[in-house]
Amino acid sequence: MTVKVKLVEQTVRATQRGAGNRAGDVERFTRLFFANVSSLWKFAQNRKPGTAKIRVFNPDRKKDGWSWGHTVVEIVNDDMPFLVDSITAEMNTGT
Repeated sequence: MTVKVKLVEQTVRATQRGAGNRAGDVERFTRLFFANVSSLWKFAQNRKPGTAKIRVFNPDRKKDGWSWGHTVVEIVNDDMPFLVDSITAEMNTGT
């Protein structure tokens, strides 16, 4: 078992505590997030503090090293409370 696999398994167990009936959703999110974390890490490397870095794309196996049948939104920024909720709400309004 690789170090990455061990860390993902530990993270899944830790994040499922207290998740109740959402434990399956938490596990799915955790596994999907960490499956391509190296891509996000590379993207985040050249960000100036105090600025947000945003990328919206359809992953391509040749270009990105992975693919998925959905559009991906990546945001790397300083700590901003409620940012995920605000972005999700805006995307769900269809505007």
